[in-house]
Amino acid sequence: MQRRIVIVLCIILFVCTIGCNKLFYRGRGDWEINLVNGYRIDHFNASEIKLCKKQNKYFEVVIENYYVTAYSMKEEYVFLEGIQTAGEYITDQEKETRILSYYALDTTDDSVIGPFDTADELSKALDLSGIDWTPVTDPPDLPNVNY
Repeated sequence: MQRRIVIVLCIILFVCTIGCNKLFYRGRGDWEINLVNGYRIDHFNASEIKLCKKQNKYFEVVIENYYVTAYSMKEEYVFLEGIQTAGEYITDQEKETRILSYYALDTTDDSVIGPFDTADELSKALDLSGIDWTPVTDPPDLPNVNY
């Protein structure tokens, strides 16, 4: 009788553990960097680091086919450095060639400005002095990151 109770308890514990993982686990290695006004940079997997914005209950990708490599924030702007990709995911070849493009995002009206070929072009277009870039490493070692 005791053996049956132990087996039943083990099965219940196993089922509960699986259920909790499915409900609360984001995915191994996933993280997000919280920015301003509902924006964040999401790491979905090794091939997707994207700028997202909260729309209703969900986060939606702001710039399609773009892999974020660095970011900066100044007042209401978010600046992005990244690699334009041919598809949704970045390929090893795209990572190796590392042809960068730059965007600015005005978070007050959600307007995306760019792409620019260089960070200097971006700075000149918005009449800014130098932009201090924070690299997006994997995993990032920043205070505003959620795992």
